Amino acid sequence: MDMMDHRRFFSPAIARTPGGSDFPVAVGEQFPPLPPAATVTVGVIDTGFVLDADRLPHPWFADHVRFGDQDEDRLGVGRGDAQDFGYLADADGHGSFVTGLILREAPRARVIMCGVLDQGDTAADDALGAQDDVRVANAVRSLAQDSSVQVINLSFGGGVFTSKAVPANLGEALAELDPGIAVVAAAGNNASRRKVWPAAFDRVISVGALDERRILPPGATPPRATFSNHGKWVQAYAAGVQVLGPFVDYDETGNDLFGRRPAQHFRGWARWSGTSFAAATVSGRIAQTIIEVGGSGADAAASILAQARTISKAGAVWVRGNA
Repeated sequence: MDMMDHRRFFSPAIARTPGGSDFPVAVGEQFPPLPPAATVTVGVIDTGFVLDADRLPHPWFADHVRFGDQDEDRLGVGRGDAQDFGYLADADGHGSFVTGLILREAPRARVIMCGVLDQGDTAADDALGAQDDVRVANAVRSLAQDSSVQVINLSFGGGVFTSKAVPANLGEALAELDPGIAVVAAAGNNASRRKVWPAAFDRVISVGALDERRILPPGATPPRATFSNHGKWVQAYAAGVQVLGPFVDYDETGNDLFGRRPAQHFRGWARWSGTSFAAATVSGRIAQTIIEVGGSGADAAASILAQARTISKAGAVWVRGNA
């Protein structure tokens, strides 16, 4: 089951199909501390940040992130009740995880979070889809007003199971962007060739997932993750299977609603799968290229795609991360 099938028009792009781990796994690993931040900024439209009792996000982020009071991801909340169910909802911590992968690739970058995706609403009707379209489009326009934003990361998708697939408001907002801003989006996790928006917009760099965990002979390319969407419309691939990132500090006390997984004890870090995280890696690589050589986000994206290894007849490339 893919979360896009049952959730709102836009949903965080985490793996929900056979062959991909469909939930985060608690680990004791972590990234080294971040250096001081530079001026290059990545705008992230996602579920928001998990905040602690002091209203602060993951401590690893230090001063590298900016967010508003509304940009909070409330753990275990969202199935119609404002209460903690004792286990994590499907996309809890998604925005924090995506941000961590961007900063892993570009440790001196900054991130502005727009927490406009409601990860817990299971309604899926046209009215909610239209509301999401407007909300995400407004977030794009808001990020465009900040001159430091040179990359926008969209690790979500929607519309793959409906004929009303193209989000018109978001398309208009993307078309209005300065051409120098690079926009990266997750290709989705339906193991399908069918297009998913926003990744399928011409304005956007669409990113699928590879399984870099495989031990391969020299010069070989990692296989595509079994859950990853693919096809001529997917431009790039990056690691997206069981990647390490900053997560939540949370003790689950019982099984999730559908009994899919046992309770886990998370201490701020996890491994997770999805094209969401492949897209975040590409966004981070673009930001790091800007920091190193200057230029616009579009210039950096073009350079990365031109230098990356071509892995398909359609011209898709493999963007390798720093990990």
